[in-house]
Amino acid sequence: MARFALTLNETIIVSVNQGMKKYKLKGVIYYNAAHFTCRYIVKRGMIWFHDGLAPQSQKLTRDGSMLSMSSNLHTRGSMGASLAIYMLA
Repeated sequence: MARFALTLNETIIVSVNQGMKKYKLKGVIYYNAAHFTCRYIVKRGMIWFHDGLAPQSQKLTRDGSMLSMSSNLHTRGSMGASLAIYMLA
């Protein structure tokens, strides 16, 4: 069973040089049993899933949208979220 303690937010606000900057979640990396996979989020909130060990035709698959999955990004199968990637909005 996946263990996770990573907090994922669709957006975060960070204080930078006496101002506030907004960052949007753009990717999540998952880990379990010496294997990494990832989801990345493109414009309009579409989510793609990548698994380098999958057969060639299944390495990159559409995996939903932020509208339907924003609260369900902590795990992917038995893998727990290990790293979140944010980008300046």
